[in-house]
Amino acid sequence: MSDGSKRPFAAANLVSEAHAKYRFLPESALPSNLPEGAVAIADMASAFGVTHRTLHFYEEKRLISADRHGLMRIYGTDDVLRMAVITVCRETGMSIAVIQDVMEKLDDAETPNHTEIIFRAALNHRKRELIAEMSALNRQMQKVADLLDYANTAEPPDTHGNDL
Repeated sequence: MSDGSKRPFAAANLVSEAHAKYRFLPESALPSNLPEGAVAIADMASAFGVTHRTLHFYEEKRLISADRHGLMRIYGTDDVLRMAVITVCRETGMSIAVIQDVMEKLDDAETPNHTEIIFRAALNHRKRELIAEMSALNRQMQKVADLLDYANTAEPPDTHGNDL
């Protein structure tokens, strides 16, 4: 079998494992261009659209962990799945601290149903944060508009010192 025909099989296996562990994870979050088995850091970075430094940072934060093959970092299927969850969380604007908390809770989850409950709770919390941010932005926009309206209707100051 040529390497090209193995890639869809590898992607199908990844999707199957993702649905078993993280049912909430959309299939679109899983890269289709990963090789079967261990994934080199360059392939992982490319698949998720991040830099090597980002992967190192996630390792420092204990979100993912790489094994070593000589000097090269390699990631297993579990870390690929974790990276998919991390990527989805980052795309919603969750902070690293929140993602760490979510990942810890997901690690402790006893059933796939429990992982869904954890993830939905995190998404609902983020939604409430975004609503509050939108409300604050709307208030700020209204204040700017009010100030611009006032500036347009106020008489310009006398610049010749005749105010007194």
